[in-house]
Parts: sequence; structure tokens; C-alpha cells
Amino acid sequence: MLILAADTSTRSASVALVRDGEVLGETTLSLGRAHSTTFLPALEELMRRCGFTHADLDAYACTVGPGSYTGIRIGLATLQMMAYAAGKPIYGVSTLDALALLLQVSSALLVCPMLDARSGRVFASALDGAGASDSGRRVEEGNRKADDFAAALAAAVSAPSSSIASIVLCGDGASIHADAIRTCLPGIDVSVARGALRNPLASSAALIAARRATAGDPGDPASLSASYLSPSQAEREADAREKKP
Repeated sequence: MLILAADTSTRSASVALVRDGEVLGETTLSLGRAHSTTFLPALEELMRRCGFTHADLDAYACTVGPGSYTGIRIGLATLQMMAYAAGKPIYGVSTLDALALLLQVSSALLVCPMLDARSGRVFASALDGAGASDSGRRVEEGNRKADDFAAALAAAVSAPSSSIASIVLCGDGASIHADAIRTCLPGIDVSVARGALRNPLASSAALIAARRATAGDPGDPASLSASYLSPSQAEREADAREKKP
């Protein structure tokens, strides 16, 4: 299966071509949120360099959030349109799941993808380090205060069935809130992933999508939707106006 995948949900933008689990090519641009001008040219250049046309693709995948409202919409709308036009499946993948994938290497490890949601809050979840899917989610995705997320992690680690020996944090919120989590989890080794693991990769979204396709998910373009996990600025402003006396 040849999958074209994209992530535009954070400050970086990533596009990848993955065939049967092998990453044929991937481009990541960390230029700030300039996705409206850089994303589509990067996608088409990757296709050209790898020698494929859209007719060669079997499926599409894209991250659907949480993250930047505008960024999510750029990637989702672009690939959804391509999937509709080609009559091909498309799989929406959690940005947090894509962040965590490359770190899921051991059942004794808890992987915590975290994106900075500002004002002391994080978009975050915690996943089984053995690479389990949704059944291995130890803390559900949410938009929480960092202290509340740390408390949720402490509860997951202290559960009777837990075999967690260490925690690894990844994403742009990891280094910001690592100290709060360490304070809440004395005796547990808490590390912060660096470098490329700071941002989600399109290739990870493709690998998760391939797993879902194998499990029988039809990848209906009509069912694709964003997962913002918080109201937009316009919604917040409207709510504030309604609350004024």
C-alpha cells in the first residue's frame, strides 16, 4: 500500500510517502506556521522526486489535531479534497499518536506526547510504550492544566496493573512542563525526547493509517474531521460577549 501522508498541525509541516511500512521519502519544514505557502509545494516536490503521481497512490493520511486551528485545516482540507477526487481512502490520525509512535518501544515505558496549549495548559495523552493502539491508552487525549495532566499520569503509574518504570515526554510542551510532572512523580524516571521527536512526522501518521487499513477501516473521506480539543478564538470571543452583563 502506497500512502501519501501529511502533518500541518504544529509549527512544522511534514509530508511523506510510505509504501508497505517503508518510508520512501519525507520532507519536514520547520519555518513557523507558513503552511499556506510551503505545504502544497513541498508535497508536490516530494511526489515528483519519488517518481509517483496521485494515480499511483492507494490511500492518504493526515493528522487531525490537536494543534493549530489554521494548520490543521490546511492539511486536512488539502488531503481530503485529493482523496475525494481520486476516490481513495483517507485516514485521520491523532497528532498526539503520531508524536508518540517512534517512542513506543517497551511495555515498561509510558509515552506522553504533549503540545503546548498556552496559559499553563497542554494537549496531551499517555500511551503504552509497547505500541498498543487505543486499547493501550493510559490517559485519554485532552486539553488540561499541566498540573492536572501530571496528576492523571500519577494515577496511571500507581494503578495495580501498572508495570511502568519510566516516562518519556515528547512534543513542544514536554520541556516546558517536565518539572511539574517530575514533582508529581517522585521515584519515576522522567525524560524528555529531543530533536526530531519534538514535532510529529507525516511518516508516523502513514504507519498508523496502514495499521488501521489492515484492520478493515474503510477510510471514508466523508467521515474525516478535525480534533481541536478546544474552542476557537472566535468561539471564545463570542462566549465572552454573551457573558457580559
